[in-house]
Amino acid sequence: SEMCIRDRYINIASHKLEMRKEAAQEWRIIMIDVAQNLMSLGESIAAAHTASVNDNMTRSHYHDYYELYFLDNGERYHYIDDKLYKTEAGDCIIFPPQTMHRSYSEQGCTFSRIVLYFRPDIISSDALRQKLADSYCVYKSDTESLKKLRRLMYYFLEAQNSASAYKQEQMEALVNLIIITAVSYTHLRAHETLRH
Repeated sequence: SEMCIRDRYINIASHKLEMRKEAAQEWRIIMIDVAQNLMSLGESIAAAHTASVNDNMTRSHYHDYYELYFLDNGERYHYIDDKLYKTEAGDCIIFPPQTMHRSYSEQGCTFSRIVLYFRPDIISSDALRQKLADSYCVYKSDTESLKKLRRLMYYFLEAQNSASAYKQEQMEALVNLIIITAVSYTHLRAHETLRH
């Protein structure tokens, strides 16, 4: 009977652990959906952070707003308008509205990324808006620029979750700083198409 009690305890603990894993997986999915849902509900800015393994898109999609994709850790492949690009930790892609894209990783590859969605009217200058509207680019940061960009991305996530009276103003300012950092302080990676 002592053995049955121990086995039952192990089964309950195992079941609770499995439920926590499922809840964590659901939370990750909800976080992705929350950012997109906020945009579909009329928000002008939204972001989501995801750390995952084998979280691969099977179909391309597009948005009616910009997407800044910051790969914080790992490697990802991106199909962008039917061309394949490889991104590495620290790389950033800015997709203009209506750009067809999807991403995936090799089997078993862990990654961490932040997506930041924003509407064109959030961009503070016409010159910057024109730079982003021309085409998508993959940006590769040098070490110092990457530190700045990473800090700004995580600071944005904090601001998004804050209860500050000036939350919207703070988020708009941060989006513009993030964009400027990405396009000014990084080296543009030429459109390298991978051959598969």
